[in-house]
Amino acid sequence: MSGSPTMPRLRGEERRKVATQMAREYDGGASIRGLVTVHGRSYGFTRVLVIEGGGRLRGRGGAQPKPRS
Repeated sequence: MSGSPTMPRLRGEERRKVATQMAREYDGGASIRGLVTVHGRSYGFTRVLVIEGGGRLRGRGGAQPKPRS
């Protein structure tokens, strides 16, 4: 199988550019799901590119346990 039928494979310099851009957007507050919508890639591939681009993944969010007093 050779990639998505609607999106070409990203390789080399183009992949680095997209990864850097996605990491910048993510670090600026965009969610991975939001990046999926904008860039038209799968969640898993978008997550990999954010990491490759130097983005630091945030926690999942939600309620945090309260520290015991």
